[in-house]
Amino acid sequence: MGLSAEDIRALPADAPAALLGLLDALPPTAHGPLWLQAYETHYRDGLLTLLQANRSRGSANGDRRLAQVIFCMDDREEGIRRHLEAQREAYETFGTAGFFGVPMRFRPLGAHEANPSCPIVIEPRYTVAEAVPLPIAKMATKTNAQKPNTTSTSPSKCHKPA
Repeated sequence: MGLSAEDIRALPADAPAALLGLLDALPPTAHGPLWLQAYETHYRDGLLTLLQANRSRGSANGDRRLAQVIFCMDDREEGIRRHLEAQREAYETFGTAGFFGVPMRFRPLGAHEANPSCPIVIEPRYTVAEAVPLPIAKMATKTNAQKPNTTSTSPSKCHKPA
């Protein structure tokens, strides 16, 4: 609805009760997705506001980098990073962790195939498939013994040996 706290305070006295009635009529299965969407929208709006405020700022001396490139923190990447930085002072590189020792394939929700998510020299041993969690009532009736070759630490994760 996009109402702020001020908007709600400005409503007639009976309006908040009507809004609460709408929430009461909402099926329980819709609560989670609705709260998630509200949180993500709030987070996105705040992030975009901060990014927009920062957009016009340059570095302390007024010049901006022509490119910032992020590489995996790996000794094999260092040569490429140093070579790129040597081309121009306006190029900046960063290293970030990209592999955490879990040789896996990842299959996003709705995808038919899983893609390797590990260094090319390592053969993935696991497949992680993004899935919609079963309702809690159905989960209580299932056990890991009924799901062979599956280890699950949360309802939204499914790890299967390749």
